[in-house]
Amino acid sequence: MLNTAISTDQLSSGKPLVLSLKGERQDCVDLATRFDWIDVSSLTAEIKLKAIANQAYHASGKIEAAIIQRCRITERPVPESLYIEVNERFAVIEIDEDEAEIDPMAVSVEAIENNEIHIGEMIAQLVGLEASPWPRDAEAEPFSMSPENDPTKPFASLAELKKKL
Repeated sequence: MLNTAISTDQLSSGKPLVLSLKGERQDCVDLATRFDWIDVSSLTAEIKLKAIANQAYHASGKIEAAIIQRCRITERPVPESLYIEVNERFAVIEIDEDEAEIDPMAVSVEAIENNEIHIGEMIAQLVGLEASPWPRDAEAEPFSMSPENDPTKPFASLAELKKKL
């Protein structure tokens, strides 16, 4: 599944291509290793690819995954179920290195290399982005910040130092 790539030639007829993908155990192990998770229990995707313009393509659908990460405080397992709506664009992009500009308001478009759309990589990236960046065990101690270490109160440490002088 994670190695799935679709040739743009398969989409040249204008007819959408529908993919139903299920991660094999090795795909799940590879994804867990890539993101340093405990496990990926399941991974499925329903993706529809279609040509939308000359050398431009749209992927839509859904990804579902069940992952287990480590709590950042206790190191205990934290399970998480993910449901991800897919809405991605791909295009053949020719960039002149001398005139490359980044427009922050532009629609995000992934570059197509060698006339292949790397669906497996798209799935891996979306799962990695949607997973909780700070998984937390429900039984973990609440995190509290002392006033002298609170970055939102930069003068608190000065006030504490002044009291000591």
